[in-house]
Amino acid sequence: MTTRTVILVLLVALLTVGTATAEQTPFKKVKALDFELTYKGNDSAAVSAAASLPYVLIREGGGVYSLLDLENLEPHLLADNAASEKHVSAADWVGNHVSLFFTYEGFVERINPESPSQPKDIPAEIQSAPLRHFTWLSDQEILIDGVRPYVMREGALTHMGEQNIHIPTQSGLVVVDEHRYVTSGYEDESLRLYSLPEGDLLNEWELGGWFSSRKITTIAVVNDRLLVASAGGRIEERSLEDGEALWSARPCRAGPSFFHSSQQQSHNSDFWRTDSINVNDKIFYGCGDRFGTIHRNDEGWQVEPLHRALNIEGKLTNVEMVPDTDLAVLVIAQDEVRAVYVVDHQKQAVLQQLENTQDYNPGPLTYVAATHQLVLVGESDELYLYDLNVAEAE
Repeated sequence: MTTRTVILVLLVALLTVGTATAEQTPFKKVKALDFELTYKGNDSAAVSAAASLPYVLIREGGGVYSLLDLENLEPHLLADNAASEKHVSAADWVGNHVSLFFTYEGFVERINPESPSQPKDIPAEIQSAPLRHFTWLSDQEILIDGVRPYVMREGALTHMGEQNIHIPTQSGLVVVDEHRYVTSGYEDESLRLYSLPEGDLLNEWELGGWFSSRKITTIAVVNDRLLVASAGGRIEERSLEDGEALWSARPCRAGPSFFHSSQQQSHNSDFWRTDSINVNDKIFYGCGDRFGTIHRNDEGWQVEPLHRALNIEGKLTNVEMVPDTDLAVLVIAQDEVRAVYVVDHQKQAVLQQLENTQDYNPGPLTYVAATHQLVLVGESDELYLYDLNVAEAE
């Protein structure tokens, strides 16, 4: 083979690799959305999508909440705390409805995104403001705030159960099934199992001891099994019957967090919570500069570190799993930049890098299943819209 032939072969190989990479790009940037934030420049806009409708809820610092229709790209202002005597403490999607929580005024405003100018007010006896750990079970019309459930009775949310005994050290809240939910405590290193809808304490387990600290950082239910993460980097499966450890791994040395998607997140006035993860799916863990996935198969729990395989350095802060694909969008804090990567978590490969997002933003992106689109908050408060290449993703 001559020198000229060798060079030609190498060039063909390089061109072939480049073409394959381009064809595998999952997302295509459509445009920067023409949406002017009220408090532009504060690096605090957060986004989350409805379950199955083409709408995105946008929360800005200062208590401004807006709804964006992705079919016509028209925004609708829901609330502005600075311009109203009523103040929203938190907002959340409840199925395909937005709920604005006015905890100081004692009511919840439920909004149908297809008719946002006609909200429905629901009286509520909510006693914590802002809501720090909460979730709303739309099928049962039950709100759980801290450890206390609120049940819809005669058109009002009425509290049940005892006072919030885990707050201020509560580190997690997850609904197990329609009859039970679990909370966790960081300082007291405990798990508590409660009944639904009564809010009765069914059981309590202290995980730590004088020789073995178990300060719980977060909890999740995966394939109907309880996963518990604690300071020191340990992740365990704990029995929902007696609290005993059934499995344990230590993929890192810092306290892990669990991630799956923005559907397990809500817009709070002061911060962003990422609890109530209950999925039959793979989840991500992140601790310090290490991250990876956890899933369960016929052989048991599988922990797959990804930071080295993907050759990505930094701290995992957000994950958006793309349904019905092997894709995940990862936000990685790298010094003062938060880089956004699209990865194939099954093949453990980086497929694409998107626009950087804001530093310190608690909810910088969301996937809209109804339109197969990704909405991302850029570094300078721009909202970017990406289309998923559905054929390539499948």
